[in-house]
Amino acid sequence: MDNHGDYKIIGNSRQRYSYGIDLNSSWNGIDLRMFLQGVGKRNYYPPGGDHYFWGIYAQPWASLTKFNLDHWTPENPNAYLPRPKSYVAEQSGIELAATQTKYLQNAGYLRVKM
Repeated sequence: MDNHGDYKIIGNSRQRYSYGIDLNSSWNGIDLRMFLQGVGKRNYYPPGGDHYFWGIYAQPWASLTKFNLDHWTPENPNAYLPRPKSYVAEQSGIELAATQTKYLQNAGYLRVKM
């Protein structure tokens, strides 16, 4: 077996803990129905080239959103993102597009329908 050093499997894009509940109520001629549905646990890692998540890190023409403004500077060394540099998230498997735990997103959700 090959020794991959600190390589380990992270995340799971399959949705786990799916749930749903349908609530009905009526009182004095007023009816209310609410449907709650969601996924308790799911991981998402934005792929290389996903300019909606990576912004200027994937494409130089992408806008700098508020999310992208938390980048490294000498005054902000603990920023969420590195210094702005185009194309570092463009190709899968290298630089920012290399899967890592820092940018692994929680994709669990709760949807309410009335």
